Amino acid sequence: MKLIIGLNANHFLFSKEKLKKLEHSLSLSRHVFRYVPRDFLHIKLLQLSDYDPGLIRELEKKLQQISIHHHEIQLKLCGLWAYPNQDEARVLWIGVQNSIALRSLQEEITESFLKTKDNWADHQFKPTLPILRFRNHHNVSDMISPYKGMDFGKILFQSIVVLEMTKSGAFPEYRKLYEVHLSRIDKGLSITG
Repeated sequence: MKLIIGLNANHFLFSKEKLKKLEHSLSLSRHVFRYVPRDFLHIKLLQLSDYDPGLIRELEKKLQQISIHHHEIQLKLCGLWAYPNQDEARVLWIGVQNSIALRSLQEEITESFLKTKDNWADHQFKPTLPILRFRNHHNVSDMISPYKGMDFGKILFQSIVVLEMTKSGAFPEYRKLYEVHLSRIDKGLSITG
């Protein structure tokens, strides 16, 4: 079991019209895949692999304290990419603007939940919005090349969601534990961070 702390993106509607060629390519392929269920769309800020379920309430309190200091964040979504890479893809994801406001929130969450910087991931934070998972690794170079520069618009992220992820079979299962709302933005202030 893993615990994922992320920005809730369940209100994001990616245009099936924009992804028509991808849908067609997927229907012709023999790839076994599943879209990430809309209720569990998220931008991962931190993943905790080993956690004590008894600490869930304490985590919620910390997130509520953090959320007071962070406003809703509007971010641009652009390009379709693959993880770990386009030659051996297991996940398709949409790129997310890595704004100062987003990095500030992610860093505060990371500092709050990981005891030392030694526990931090050894790579830079790269925000992504996973939309589809494959059962096995696949080369998707031709499939995603028309979408690498595509503009998917902007989305206003209003809350942090905490999900429990379990691996059962080829695709992970999610369960929402709770949601913490970010401070509402003043209409006169910039929300792009």
